[in-house]
Amino acid sequence: MAIESGFNPYAESGVGAQGLMQVMSKVHSDKFQYFGGESAALEPLANIKVGALVLKDCIARGGSLPGGLSVCRLHVAGRWRLRRQGDGRARASA
Repeated sequence: MAIESGFNPYAESGVGAQGLMQVMSKVHSDKFQYFGGESAALEPLANIKVGALVLKDCIARGGSLPGGLSVCRLHVAGRWRLRRQGDGRARASA
């Protein structure tokens, strides 16, 4: 959060990332529905919980924490693609 938003719960990027964890509220609008919709992206608790769910999904897709971070990094960069490693785990690639 220090790097992404500077701990500013009202931070907004030029590409639409919002809040402490810089979650893309339009991309993850389904996850914000529980908290009242996309407008909840600037509410610290909702933003952290949704950000954690996004990270959890990335880790599951990547098969490990390092793989998950790669998946999230590539997803944010708009180059989402997975390839299978020899052990069957998904690995993000550009």
